[in-house]
Amino acid sequence: MVPLAAVAAPSGVTTLHALAGSEGSNPRAELLVADDGSLYGTAWGGGDGTVFRFTRKQAFAVLHAFSGSDGSRPSGPLVWAGSGRSGECSGSAQS
Repeated sequence: MVPLAAVAAPSGVTTLHALAGSEGSNPRAELLVADDGSLYGTAWGGGDGTVFRFTRKQAFAVLHAFSGSDGSRPSGPLVWAGSGRSGECSGSAQS
């Protein structure tokens, strides 16, 4: 399990969500913070890798699970597309 965490003053770190199973594991890049405060990220595990979102209301969702034919093992950071539509971002994965 890989925790999504926030710094809790002054005692340390608070786990917000622990990635497990098909959600992914082994994130390789920093999280992207969207305009609405949602966090977007990628993880290697969970099959061939995943793209996920964690909202300010602490709702977690896998947005895409790579199947190998559409890429695998995402390792680069996501980039906000800037189109104004919530959740549009791009990144890279191995083919």
